[in-house]
Amino acid sequence: VAVVDSATGGISVAGGSSATLRNVTVARAGLVGIHGNYADNLVMERVLVEDNNADRFNPAPSAGGSKITKSRGVTVRDSVFRDNHATGLWFDQSVADMKITGSDFRGNTRGVFVEISARLVFADNIVEGNSGDGLMVNNTSRSRVWNNTFVGNTRNMVLAQDDRRPYNTSYGHDSRYPNDPDMTWVVGPVEHFNNVIANPRSGAACMFCATGYAYADDMQISSDHNVYNRANTSSPSVVVLWTTGRTDDARYYDLGSFTAATGQDPNSVLINGSAVVTNDGTPTSSMPSASTAQPLPADIATLVDQPGGTRHHGAWTL
Repeated sequence: VAVVDSATGGISVAGGSSATLRNVTVARAGLVGIHGNYADNLVMERVLVEDNNADRFNPAPSAGGSKITKSRGVTVRDSVFRDNHATGLWFDQSVADMKITGSDFRGNTRGVFVEISARLVFADNIVEGNSGDGLMVNNTSRSRVWNNTFVGNTRNMVLAQDDRRPYNTSYGHDSRYPNDPDMTWVVGPVEHFNNVIANPRSGAACMFCATGYAYADDMQISSDHNVYNRANTSSPSVVVLWTTGRTDDARYYDLGSFTAATGQDPNSVLINGSAVVTNDGTPTSSMPSASTAQPLPADIATLVDQPGGTRHHGAWTL
Protein backbone atom coordinates (compact mmCIF):
# COMPACT_ATOMS: atom_id res chain seq x y z
CA VAL A 1 0.00 0.00 0.00
CA ALA A 2 1.17 3.54 -0.74
CA VAL A 3 -0.51 6.50 0.94
CA VAL A 4 0.73 9.74 -0.58
CA ASP A 5 -0.13 13.45 -0.58
CA SER A 6 -2.64 13.40 2.27
CA ALA A 7 -3.66 16.85 3.47
CA THR A 8 -2.80 16.15 7.12
CA GLY A 9 -2.31 12.51 8.22
CA GLY A 10 -1.40 9.48 6.15
CA ILE A 11 -2.36 6.50 8.33
CA SER A 12 -3.75 6.48 11.89
CA VAL A 13 -3.94 3.46 14.18
CA ALA A 14 -6.11 4.59 17.08
CA GLY A 15 -7.57 2.34 19.75
CA GLY A 16 -6.92 -0.89 17.88
CA SER A 17 -4.70 -3.74 19.04
CA SER A 18 -2.19 -5.80 17.02
CA ALA A 19 -2.25 -3.79 13.80
CA THR A 20 0.52 -4.48 11.31
CA LEU A 21 1.82 -2.12 8.63
CA ARG A 22 4.03 -4.12 6.28
CA ASN A 23 5.52 -3.04 2.94
CA VAL A 24 3.75 0.30 3.27
CA THR A 25 4.90 3.68 1.93
CA VAL A 26 3.61 6.88 3.49
CA ALA A 27 4.90 10.00 1.77
CA ARG A 28 4.27 13.73 1.63
CA ALA A 29 1.49 13.86 4.22
CA GLY A 30 0.82 17.48 5.12
CA LEU A 31 1.30 16.94 8.88
CA VAL A 32 2.29 13.41 9.92
CA GLY A 33 2.82 10.19 8.02
CA ILE A 34 1.83 7.52 10.57
CA HIS A 35 -0.01 8.29 13.81
CA GLY A 36 -0.75 5.82 16.59
CA ASN A 37 -2.60 6.21 19.89
CA TYR A 38 -3.61 3.31 22.14
CA ALA A 39 -2.07 1.22 19.37
CA ASP A 40 -0.92 -1.76 21.45
CA ASN A 41 1.24 -4.39 19.73
CA LEU A 42 1.63 -2.23 16.64
CA VAL A 43 4.16 -3.61 14.15
CA MET A 44 5.75 -1.48 11.45
CA GLU A 45 7.86 -3.70 9.19
CA ARG A 46 9.53 -2.73 5.91
CA VAL A 47 7.78 0.63 6.03
CA LEU A 48 9.02 3.66 4.10
CA VAL A 49 8.09 6.97 5.74
CA GLU A 50 9.44 9.94 3.76
CA ASP A 51 8.97 13.64 3.09
CA ASN A 52 6.14 14.07 5.58
CA ASN A 53 5.11 17.32 7.21
CA ALA A 54 5.09 18.53 3.65
CA ASP A 55 3.07 21.61 4.65
CA ARG A 56 5.64 22.56 7.31
CA PHE A 57 3.46 22.59 10.40
CA ASN A 58 5.30 23.31 13.65
CA PRO A 59 7.64 20.38 14.38
CA ALA A 60 5.95 19.97 17.79
CA PRO A 61 3.74 18.57 19.10
CA SER A 62 2.83 16.12 16.36
CA ALA A 63 4.37 16.74 12.94
CA GLY A 64 6.83 14.51 11.13
CA GLY A 65 7.26 10.97 9.94
CA SER A 66 5.53 9.00 12.68
CA LYS A 67 4.29 9.78 16.18
CA ILE A 68 3.08 7.06 18.57
CA THR A 69 1.49 7.80 21.97
CA LYS A 70 -0.01 5.82 24.89
CA SER A 71 0.76 2.43 23.33
CA ARG A 72 2.38 -0.81 24.48
CA GLY A 73 4.50 -3.31 22.66
CA VAL A 74 5.45 -1.28 19.56
CA THR A 75 7.86 -2.90 17.10
CA VAL A 76 9.59 -1.06 14.27
CA ARG A 77 11.96 -3.11 12.13
CA ASP A 78 13.63 -3.07 8.74
CA SER A 79 12.09 0.31 7.92
CA VAL A 80 13.23 3.69 6.57
CA PHE A 81 12.32 7.12 7.91
CA ARG A 82 13.91 9.77 5.72
CA ASP A 83 13.65 13.41 4.72
CA ASN A 84 10.75 14.14 7.05
CA HIS A 85 10.43 17.82 7.91
CA ALA A 86 10.33 17.23 11.68
CA THR A 87 11.06 14.10 13.77
CA GLY A 88 11.35 10.87 11.81
CA LEU A 89 10.01 8.58 14.59
CA TRP A 90 8.60 9.94 17.85
CA PHE A 91 7.31 8.07 20.91
CA ASP A 92 5.56 10.15 23.57
CA GLN A 93 3.08 10.01 26.48
CA SER A 94 3.84 6.76 28.28
CA VAL A 95 4.67 4.38 25.47
CA ALA A 96 6.08 1.14 26.88
CA ASP A 97 8.06 -1.74 25.39
CA MET A 98 9.45 -0.25 22.18
CA LYS A 99 11.73 -2.29 19.95
CA ILE A 100 13.35 -0.42 17.04
CA THR A 101 15.76 -2.54 14.99
CA GLY A 102 17.30 -2.78 11.56
CA SER A 103 16.06 0.61 10.42
CA ASP A 104 17.40 3.78 8.83
CA PHE A 105 16.70 7.33 10.01
CA ARG A 106 18.20 9.70 7.46
CA GLY A 107 17.88 13.36 6.62
CA ASN A 108 15.05 14.21 9.01
CA THR A 109 14.92 17.34 11.11
CA ARG A 110 15.45 15.01 14.08
CA GLY A 111 15.96 11.28 13.77
CA VAL A 112 14.32 9.56 16.75
CA PHE A 113 12.75 11.04 19.88
CA VAL A 114 11.67 8.87 22.82
CA GLU A 115 9.88 10.96 25.44
CA ILE A 116 8.24 10.30 28.87
CA SER A 117 8.11 6.57 28.16
CA ALA A 118 9.67 3.29 29.33
CA ARG A 119 11.52 0.17 28.18
CA LEU A 120 13.27 0.96 24.91
CA VAL A 121 15.46 -1.32 22.81
CA PHE A 122 17.23 0.54 20.00
CA ALA A 123 19.61 -1.74 18.10
CA ASP A 124 21.17 -2.19 14.66
CA ASN A 125 19.96 1.13 13.27
CA ILE A 126 21.64 3.78 11.14
CA VAL A 127 20.91 7.34 12.21
CA GLU A 128 22.48 9.60 9.59
CA GLY A 129 22.38 13.16 8.41
CA ASN A 130 19.57 14.45 10.60
CA SER A 131 19.83 18.20 11.02
CA GLY A 132 19.07 18.04 14.75
CA ASP A 133 19.53 15.22 17.26
CA GLY A 134 20.11 11.70 16.01
CA LEU A 135 18.58 9.86 18.97
CA MET A 136 17.16 11.74 21.95
CA VAL A 137 16.01 9.74 24.98
CA ASN A 138 14.09 12.18 27.18
CA ASN A 139 12.61 11.22 30.58
CA THR A 140 12.52 7.56 29.54
CA SER A 141 13.42 4.68 31.83
CA ARG A 142 15.16 1.40 30.96
CA SER A 143 16.81 2.09 27.61
CA ARG A 144 19.10 -0.33 25.80
CA VAL A 145 21.06 1.19 22.93
CA TRP A 146 23.24 -1.39 21.15
CA ASN A 147 25.13 -1.53 17.85
CA ASN A 148 23.87 1.58 16.14
CA THR A 149 25.72 3.86 13.75
CA PHE A 150 25.24 7.58 14.36
CA VAL A 151 26.89 9.79 11.78
CA GLY A 152 26.46 13.36 10.61
CA ASN A 153 23.75 14.44 13.06
CA THR A 154 24.12 17.60 15.13
CA ARG A 155 24.06 15.81 18.49
CA ASN A 156 24.38 12.14 17.67
CA MET A 157 23.22 10.62 20.97
CA VAL A 158 21.43 12.53 23.75
CA LEU A 159 20.08 11.52 27.16
CA ALA A 160 17.98 14.31 28.68
CA GLN A 161 16.08 14.77 31.93
CA ASP A 162 13.61 17.52 32.82
CA ASP A 163 11.17 18.16 35.67
CA ARG A 164 8.16 16.27 34.32
CA ARG A 165 6.94 13.37 36.45
CA PRO A 166 3.68 11.42 36.47
CA TYR A 167 2.68 13.05 39.76
CA ASN A 168 3.25 16.68 38.68
CA THR A 169 2.04 16.66 35.09
CA SER A 170 -1.61 16.61 34.02
CA TYR A 171 -1.03 15.11 30.58
CA GLY A 172 0.87 12.21 29.10
CA HIS A 173 -0.42 9.36 31.28
CA ASP A 174 -1.79 6.08 30.01
CA SER A 175 -4.64 5.68 32.50
CA ARG A 176 -4.92 1.97 31.72
CA TYR A 177 -1.63 1.31 33.53
CA PRO A 178 -1.50 3.60 36.57
CA ASN A 179 0.89 1.38 38.53
CA ASP A 180 3.61 0.54 36.01
CA PRO A 181 6.75 0.66 38.18
CA ASP A 182 8.96 1.59 35.22
CA MET A 183 6.85 4.53 34.04
CA THR A 184 8.72 7.00 36.22
CA TRP A 185 9.63 9.49 33.47
CA VAL A 186 13.17 9.35 34.86
CA VAL A 187 16.12 8.48 32.64
CA GLY A 188 17.82 5.24 33.58
CA PRO A 189 19.13 2.70 33.65
CA VAL A 190 20.73 3.07 30.20
CA GLU A 191 22.88 0.56 28.30
CA HIS A 192 25.11 2.17 25.64
CA PHE A 193 27.29 -0.47 23.95
CA ASN A 194 28.99 -1.09 20.60
CA ASN A 195 27.70 2.15 19.09
CA VAL A 196 29.57 4.18 16.49
CA ILE A 197 29.27 7.93 17.12
CA ALA A 198 30.91 9.65 14.21
CA ASN A 199 31.52 13.02 12.59
CA PRO A 200 28.70 15.18 13.98
CA ARG A 201 27.61 18.26 12.06
CA SER A 202 29.37 21.56 12.46
CA GLY A 203 28.24 23.31 15.61
CA ALA A 204 27.57 20.16 17.62
CA ALA A 205 27.98 20.74 21.35
CA CYS A 206 29.08 17.19 22.15
CA MET A 207 29.32 13.69 20.71
CA PHE A 208 27.62 11.84 23.59
CA CYS A 209 25.44 14.12 25.69
CA ALA A 210 23.83 13.38 29.06
CA THR A 211 22.16 16.59 30.07
CA GLY A 212 19.26 18.22 31.88
CA TYR A 213 17.91 18.73 35.38
CA ALA A 214 19.71 15.79 36.93
CA TYR A 215 23.06 14.27 37.74
CA ALA A 216 24.25 11.97 34.97
CA ASP A 217 25.65 9.67 37.65
CA ASP A 218 22.04 9.13 38.80
CA MET A 219 20.93 8.03 35.33
CA GLN A 220 22.56 4.60 35.89
CA ILE A 221 24.34 4.75 32.55
CA SER A 222 26.54 1.85 31.47
CA SER A 223 28.61 2.94 28.48
CA ASP A 224 31.43 0.90 26.96
CA HIS A 225 32.95 -0.66 23.83
CA ASN A 226 31.82 2.28 21.69
CA VAL A 227 33.71 3.96 18.84
CA TYR A 228 33.85 7.76 18.90
CA ASN A 229 35.14 9.40 15.73
CA ARG A 230 35.69 13.05 14.79
CA ALA A 231 37.63 14.79 12.06
CA ASN A 232 39.82 16.69 14.53
CA THR A 233 39.94 17.72 18.16
CA SER A 234 37.67 20.72 17.58
CA SER A 235 34.88 18.97 15.63
CA PRO A 236 33.48 19.07 18.25
CA SER A 237 35.90 19.81 21.07
CA VAL A 238 33.65 18.13 23.67
CA VAL A 239 33.52 14.35 23.41
CA VAL A 240 31.13 13.87 26.34
CA LEU A 241 28.85 16.36 28.06
CA TRP A 242 27.97 14.98 31.51
CA THR A 243 25.39 16.84 33.56
CA THR A 244 26.31 17.52 37.18
CA GLY A 245 23.12 19.31 38.19
CA ARG A 246 20.38 21.64 37.08
CA THR A 247 22.67 24.30 35.65
CA ASP A 248 26.08 22.64 35.50
CA ASP A 249 27.71 20.27 33.03
CA ALA A 250 31.11 18.63 33.03
CA ARG A 251 32.81 18.75 29.65
CA TYR A 252 35.32 16.09 28.65
CA TYR A 253 37.55 16.87 25.71
CA ASP A 254 39.03 13.40 25.41
CA LEU A 255 37.89 9.92 26.30
CA GLY A 256 40.61 9.27 28.87
CA SER A 257 39.56 12.11 31.13
CA PHE A 258 35.93 11.02 30.90
CA THR A 259 36.81 7.47 31.91
CA ALA A 260 39.03 8.65 34.75
CA ALA A 261 36.29 10.87 36.17
CA THR A 262 33.28 8.56 35.72
CA GLY A 263 34.50 5.03 35.11
CA GLN A 264 32.53 4.96 31.84
CA ASP A 265 33.81 3.76 28.44
CA PRO A 266 37.01 2.06 29.68
CA ASN A 267 37.14 -0.14 26.57
CA SER A 268 35.86 2.43 24.08
CA VAL A 269 38.05 4.20 21.56
CA LEU A 270 38.24 7.77 20.26
CA ILE A 271 39.67 8.24 16.77
CA ASN A 272 40.57 11.74 15.62
CA GLY A 273 41.10 12.06 11.90
CA SER A 274 40.40 9.02 9.73
CA ALA A 275 36.69 8.37 9.28
CA VAL A 276 35.53 4.98 10.56
CA VAL A 277 32.35 5.19 8.46
CA THR A 278 31.44 6.99 5.25
CA ASN A 279 28.75 9.66 5.21
CA ASP A 280 26.06 7.02 4.68
CA GLY A 281 27.30 4.81 7.54
CA THR A 282 29.33 2.24 5.61
CA PRO A 283 32.36 1.09 7.68
CA THR A 284 35.81 1.94 6.37
CA SER A 285 39.16 0.25 6.93
CA SER A 286 39.69 2.57 9.92
CA MET A 287 36.96 0.86 11.93
CA PRO A 288 38.50 -0.84 15.00
CA SER A 289 38.58 -4.59 15.11
CA ALA A 290 35.33 -6.29 16.02
CA SER A 291 37.25 -8.20 18.69
CA THR A 292 37.12 -5.05 20.84
CA ALA A 293 33.30 -4.98 20.85
CA GLN A 294 31.09 -6.31 23.65
CA PRO A 295 29.55 -9.73 22.85
CA LEU A 296 25.85 -9.43 22.05
CA PRO A 297 23.48 -10.57 24.79
CA ALA A 298 21.18 -13.38 23.66
CA ASP A 299 18.00 -11.30 23.65
CA ILE A 300 19.53 -8.44 21.65
CA ALA A 301 21.10 -10.95 19.24
CA THR A 302 17.70 -12.51 18.58
CA LEU A 303 16.16 -9.12 17.81
CA VAL A 304 18.87 -8.19 15.30
CA ASP A 305 19.10 -11.68 13.78
CA GLN A 306 22.73 -12.29 14.77
CA PRO A 307 24.27 -15.17 16.73
CA GLY A 308 24.51 -14.66 20.46
CA GLY A 309 27.95 -13.50 21.53
CA THR A 310 28.69 -11.80 18.19
CA ARG A 311 31.17 -8.94 18.41
CA HIS A 312 30.56 -5.98 16.10
CA HIS A 313 30.72 -2.19 16.16
CA GLY A 314 27.74 -0.22 14.86
CA ALA A 315 24.87 -1.40 12.72
CA TRP A 316 24.81 -4.28 10.26
CA THR A 317 21.95 -2.72 8.30
CA LEU A 318 22.56 -0.64 5.18
